Amino acid sequence: MDRIAQAVGISPVEIRRRNFLQPGQTTTTEQTIRENIDLHRLLNRALELSDYAAKKTRLRKKTKVECARKGIGIAAFLHGAGFTGSGERYLNSLVGVEADAEGHVRVLVSSAEFGQGTNTVLCQIAAEALGLPYESVAIAQPDTTVVPNSGPTVASRTAMIVGKTSSVGG
Repeated sequence: MDRIAQAVGISPVEIRRRNFLQPGQTTTTEQTIRENIDLHRLLNRALELSDYAAKKTRLRKKTKVECARKGIGIAAFLHGAGFTGSGERYLNSLVGVEADAEGHVRVLVSSAEFGQGTNTVLCQIAAEALGLPYESVAIAQPDTTVVPNSGPTVASRTAMIVGKTSSVGG
């Protein structure tokens, strides 16, 4: 991107701004951007917090004097959750709950916990949605003979897709 910016005579920051996805546009994975996100303000804040302009100037001056070359760069990217585009239509995102007479709830989900916090997040979502203390909620073992098929456990899909399903009573 920096080389393209240089070739067309604009800054690396400006080329990224001009290429932000806008609501109504479609990503390479066929996901339509529906939300209006202020990416310009977000980038401005990142540049401010990182002191990007001052660091870039300082490193440019330092590199002219020293043999070792140092630099600073920026990147803008889109992180999707789940199988974007039409992918989620073909996958289950089912979640169930069961309660006992003492007011304890088990979240029935086939998503596997492998260190990403799935069990904690889903218990928090269920506790909040049901108005229960967190300690009253547990996760059932992800055995699909007992729990519904919640689809694959990949990246942030469990919290973003399955968690959203569970919070709306899916």
